[in-house]
Amino acid sequence: MQKYSSAITSINSSKLPSIFRKVDWVSGTKNLDYGGGMYDIATNWLEDHKGVRNYIYDPFNRTEEHNQEVLSKAPFDTITLSNVLNVIDDDDTRYQLLKRCKRLLKPCGLIYISVYEGDKSGIIKVNEKRNSCQLNRPLWQYVEEVVDVFGVNVQIKNGMIIAWS
Repeated sequence: MQKYSSAITSINSSKLPSIFRKVDWVSGTKNLDYGGGMYDIATNWLEDHKGVRNYIYDPFNRTEEHNQEVLSKAPFDTITLSNVLNVIDDDDTRYQLLKRCKRLLKPCGLIYISVYEGDKSGIIKVNEKRNSCQLNRPLWQYVEEVVDVFGVNVQIKNGMIIAWS
């Protein structure tokens, strides 16, 4: 069970998360931005620049009604996890999140995963006052978790983990 809520980690009110510029988007597709926070910057950018419909699901920063409406749009062509895994302190919670993402993908759908690596020490930094944590793990240390869910269909490319169903 996730001990820290991650709600406070939604900080980009005006800056597009870098993962969105790294993906080779296909116009006319739909993306699930899982854990996408409270801001619609990526949604607006994807629609305006790439012709992609983006749906944000975030249990900590969106209402239950909003999240249920988003899930009703499944399956998705793509899913983005931008700086999500690195703020979840519990292995099983990350595993269950990845399994859920896989279920929400269309056959042959792609998931793009980026993490904030922090100081790359692998030593968790907890901020009890803000109810948040940072795992401080480099990207490659998440690959095994993704392989556990997606099998061999996983690679690191362009600073992202890419997996497909």
